[in-house]
Amino acid sequence: MRLPSADELEQLEDIEKQWAVKAMHHAETYFKLISAIDPRQLRLTNIDDEILKDFEETFPEINVECLDEKDFKTPAAKEKWRNFMNKYEKRVNEYNFGSLIRIDCKEDYTEQNTMFGVRMQFYAVEIARNKKGLNDGLRQTDHCSSLPFLLVSFNLKSTMLGRSAFKLLNRRNVIALGAVATTGGALFLSSDNKVHAESNKLKFWQSLPGENTPENPGFAKLRGMAAEQRFRTSLAQNNGKTDFDVVIVGGGIIGLATARELLKRFPNMTVAVLEKEREVAAHQTGHNSGVIHAGIYYKPGSRMAKTCVRGADLMYEYCKQNQLPVERCGKLIVAVDEKEHKQVERLMEIASLNGVKDLQILNSEEIKKLEPNVVAYSALYSPNTGITDFGLVAQCIANEIMQTGRAEIKLAFEAQKFESKDGRVEIWGGEPSQRGPTLKVTAKNVITCAGFYSDRVAGLAGGDAGRAKVVTFRGTYYQLKPEYRGICRMNVYPVPSGGGIPVGVHFTPTVNTRRGIQMIVGPGACLTFSREGYTFFDFKMEDIFGSLTNLNLWMFALKNPSLSLGELYKDMNKRAFLRAAQAYVPGLTEDMVEESFAGVMSQVFEKGGIAANDYILERKVMDGKILCVRNAPTPACTASLAIAEMLIDTATEDFEWEQSEKSIEGPNKVQQLSAIAA
Repeated sequence: MRLPSADELEQLEDIEKQWAVKAMHHAETYFKLISAIDPRQLRLTNIDDEILKDFEETFPEINVECLDEKDFKTPAAKEKWRNFMNKYEKRVNEYNFGSLIRIDCKEDYTEQNTMFGVRMQFYAVEIARNKKGLNDGLRQTDHCSSLPFLLVSFNLKSTMLGRSAFKLLNRRNVIALGAVATTGGALFLSSDNKVHAESNKLKFWQSLPGENTPENPGFAKLRGMAAEQRFRTSLAQNNGKTDFDVVIVGGGIIGLATARELLKRFPNMTVAVLEKEREVAAHQTGHNSGVIHAGIYYKPGSRMAKTCVRGADLMYEYCKQNQLPVERCGKLIVAVDEKEHKQVERLMEIASLNGVKDLQILNSEEIKKLEPNVVAYSALYSPNTGITDFGLVAQCIANEIMQTGRAEIKLAFEAQKFESKDGRVEIWGGEPSQRGPTLKVTAKNVITCAGFYSDRVAGLAGGDAGRAKVVTFRGTYYQLKPEYRGICRMNVYPVPSGGGIPVGVHFTPTVNTRRGIQMIVGPGACLTFSREGYTFFDFKMEDIFGSLTNLNLWMFALKNPSLSLGELYKDMNKRAFLRAAQAYVPGLTEDMVEESFAGVMSQVFEKGGIAANDYILERKVMDGKILCVRNAPTPACTASLAIAEMLIDTATEDFEWEQSEKSIEGPNKVQQLSAIAA
């Protein structure tokens, strides 16, 4: 069946009248409301403030007190309105339905004072009028609605719909306008319940079950005292307001460590950590080799090098203080021939500049004494490289900061919008894949550490959306079957393969509480089709499009074709994957291994297709209120406690914080903080 064109629809006066009737019902409902209650308290949508700001910036010339129809009906105005409205297509219900708009805000709907428009035009104009108090006078006047007269006397062709209204809309919008006939032109008002409650003389309980009750010790133990208290009292006492000194977006190990460091230095500050998953450390922190790196690979003088060396010391100390599984098992970086031996010598030089201690270059016989199954020309031996369970470390840090009584970790809170208002930052969000409820927190300052989504969250916060675009790579692991776990006892790595992405397929013992004491082999580094692409078939169009339009990624792929295609092949072919490990442990066979887990790592490529070799910060975002971590790949877990120190140093400078009390210092600072938390 062929849909009628816009010009044909103009001739269907019966349809026009039906639309007009529904538009009048909508207008009559609205006018009764602003005549009965304070218009300033009305919310026409759930994003009134955003619409008002956008409207005032887009149409500064429009005088909402008394409208000029030229601002709506000229060809240029129609195009401008169309662009304005289309932004709200998926965010505002019935955004393109027909509506009646009063020309003079002081007057009722009359034939002379009414023009026909689209719902988003109605919202923009009336939100502005309500916020500015221009509709306040209507409550003080006894209005007799002119809408019934308007319905009878309106000349639809010349005054209401006419050609100009139809041509403002494309065919889809015209058809959608007709849906008013079936919806009844309902008006969305968040204060509608309040109006009904007042008119019906409803009585309301002062509290609901569970509110203002004695403390829930179990809740406090699991989620912290601050969260437990807010749960019981915030709705009744603060109308649900959740305000903090600092909000940290991202509940991986860096976000948590940063919250911990802030609480240590500023004993009076309150902190919230927002995490979109239902647990902390759900992604990169909880799915990796678990290696505590010594600081061998990284550019001397870089943030990455400095924080790795210091971070390794801090991580060993933290695990010891909190009695977490940790082993200083050592590491061999092996060269299979004389050509690769040059890389071993180069790594020795870099590591020495970084301050890595106790390194040795071993020959093949010395290697055999440490690892009998490893066949290599030479190796760089790092006795201070170790292993831990970073997911467990993150959970320990989370528990530590919650027990201070000054911090909350808000799980299933995906940050979706940032706004600056009254000197503070408002963060709006909700549970992923759910329609509601809408959640909001406010803070004086914000630090974002969003992992896979660091670029997008930074963009939402007002940062440079085109800078430091994230690309994700999947690392697949195999593990030795129980009877073959002892093939190696320490970390055994190949020399780096180049390109700046993978360090190569390696052997790593684990003390992971989820997967047990094990020997794993991996990972690869295969480009994902989704930022959370833990399997080859995980696919998300937005993420694919982001990768395909990333010119720096394409430059990297062109420079490293064997790496790009080779990693994809290894990800799909077990035999090819294990061949990389057999290069230095030739006794490994396919029947000795079984599938294990996969992790995903984020990476940023800079101009020219170069993998970023340092952590990237974007400072003084949103008028200086926000600090964004834009890139923090491996060895970020190892370095997390030192990265936290760096971030709080930076935040203290950028946000001009002053320490009102002496911070916790000295050799036993971790133990002291734990005592305060208890």
